[in-house]
Amino acid sequence: MQLSFEADSRMAAIYGAMTATEQYYCNFGINPCYVDALKQGPMQIAGADAEGDIRVIEWSGHPFFVGTLFVPQARSKPEQPHPLISVFLLAVAGISNS
Repeated sequence: MQLSFEADSRMAAIYGAMTATEQYYCNFGINPCYVDALKQGPMQIAGADAEGDIRVIEWSGHPFFVGTLFVPQARSKPEQPHPLISVFLLAVAGISNS
């Protein structure tokens, strides 16, 4: 799936790009009844697919709170980890990547 990231999102910073292509294996999504409530809270919609459906949310005030509806581990390898997994491990270790 083709993803587009918000310019001020952690995801755009992690990828160093405004778009990415990722894999997913389901048709889950955010219930449209809750999108307005999601936009009012501390979480940010950080990425969407080509149809505009939400695929990434994040909480900027948290050391690492990123939720995806794609599977970063599917293209992660020991010699070349997925960037999202690398940044997650840095956050767990208490190391800033900024």
